[in-house]
Parts: sequence; structure tokens; C-alpha cells
Amino acid sequence: MGALSPFLKQMLTQALIDAISFHAFFMGLGPLIFGANLFWLGYLKNYATLNKYLYAMMVIVFMWVAIGFFSGVFIWAMQGFNESLKVILMLVALGLISLGEIQRIKKLKHARTQEAYMQKYIRWSQGLYAFNLLLSGAFFIPKIF
Repeated sequence: MGALSPFLKQMLTQALIDAISFHAFFMGLGPLIFGANLFWLGYLKNYATLNKYLYAMMVIVFMWVAIGFFSGVFIWAMQGFNESLKVILMLVALGLISLGEIQRIKKLKHARTQEAYMQKYIRWSQGLYAFNLLLSGAFFIPKIF
């Protein structure tokens, strides 16, 4: 294949910029999602209501991770799968967030049996979501300041 025309180069560059903007927008929602989960954990005192909110947010968390993973791999493919520490760190962050959410669901199955377990579960979940908030925000703080 021959050299790309200037128009095609411009179109490819614009497509990459648009893909990065899409990815950044959706990944920017991460701190809001985890902040909302922290709010519900501190605000709601009824365990049944709390679980309903967290189950609804669980779907959003997994959708957020999926959008981040697939849009990130798409951008990475557009860049020729060049090795990048930032890409690896983002993949590790999404993996940790996914594993944490899966672990939270497993803990909830056991925690629903007794109130003492439920209180430990809430404290553990607050730590998890604070960690996720810091982890998801860490990729945007350098861009803000």
C-alpha cells in the first residue's frame, strides 16, 4: 500500500482524536459513579434500600468498565498496539475495579445473613469505593491541573 494522502491522514488523526475524546468522557464518569456509591453507603441506613441502590449501580460500574476496556483497546489498536506504560496501568486499574466489584458481590451474599456482617461489609465497601474513586481519578488529575 502506498503513502497516505494528506486528506486520509487528516481523517485518521481526527478519528483518533474523536475516539480518545469518547474514551475520556466515559472514563471521566468513573469518579462520579464511585462518589455516588460512597454517598449511598454513608447516607442510607436501611440495608434493603442500600442493596437496591448498590445493585443498580453495579450494572453501571460493569458497563463503565466494559466501555473503558473496549474503547481503550480500540484506541490502542489505532495506535498500532504500541507498548505504553499508561495503557498497561489503565488495564490494571480496570481489572482491579472489576475484581473489587466481583468481590463486593460475593461478600454481600454472606453479609446479608447477620447485621454485624452487614456493618463490616459496608465498611469494606466504603474502602473499596474510596480506592476506586482515587484509582479512577488518578488518570484525570494530571489533566485538570
